Amino acid sequence: MSLLTTINDLYEGLPQEEGAPPIRPFVGRDYGLSRPDALRVLVLGINCYYTGPESELTPDTDFPLWFRRRRYSFFARAFSEASVVGEALEQSAVFEGRRWSGIEGLYGTNLVRRYLPKASGRYSKDVAERLLDEGAEHWGRELDLLHRHGVLPHAIVAFGWRIWPRAAAPLRARVGGWVKDYRPCQRSSDLYHHLNRVEIEEGGKTRPLLLMRLNHPASVGAGKRAGWLVEHEEFRDVLHGADGLGSV
Repeated sequence: MSLLTTINDLYEGLPQEEGAPPIRPFVGRDYGLSRPDALRVLVLGINCYYTGPESELTPDTDFPLWFRRRRYSFFARAFSEASVVGEALEQSAVFEGRRWSGIEGLYGTNLVRRYLPKASGRYSKDVAERLLDEGAEHWGRELDLLHRHGVLPHAIVAFGWRIWPRAAAPLRARVGGWVKDYRPCQRSSDLYHHLNRVEIEEGGKTRPLLLMRLNHPASVGAGKRAGWLVEHEEFRDVLHGADGLGSV
């Protein structure tokens, strides 16, 4: 069974909820092809709202199409942030031989797996905790499916503080399984809660996966965005496993 089929089955498993139909993720071709030289990045937002009648939504196509066309500012900025990360990683010794192919190397989804009405979905602070909890449960299953198909990302970018604990929790919970090690930066580091190095098992080998938290693309100002992270002196140390690492 293909990755897209299993992922779609997972999303279709969401219980029906009036006014909040499920979202499908954007999945670039490098996730379906399992290219040996692909460098894959996954971006995780929080929510997606609509302004017209629910009947006008087409959940099978809208979200992926918005990502491919970078139709709204979030999608354009999320892709831009992912590209900064991808281009930095393909220059590193750890990911030597891997190539970032832009939109085809991207997987885009939200922690909340539903289109929400504007009144309850425009701002992250208004999103109900129960929807975050529901999404977090599916997030862990989604990672398991990506692992099963051998196409886990090389970097996961979580946008915003509110989803950060839930973005990290499934990886921490899988230490001892396909996650072999999970190391955050030290509390004294500028990168604490912004960069964790995870060692995963994939195809009988162990490799790194970087978990990052960046400012939400809709936030005002430069802030802690991808350029800040990849240019940080400690980033290169953490990327190569040299310094600044604590224990899980």
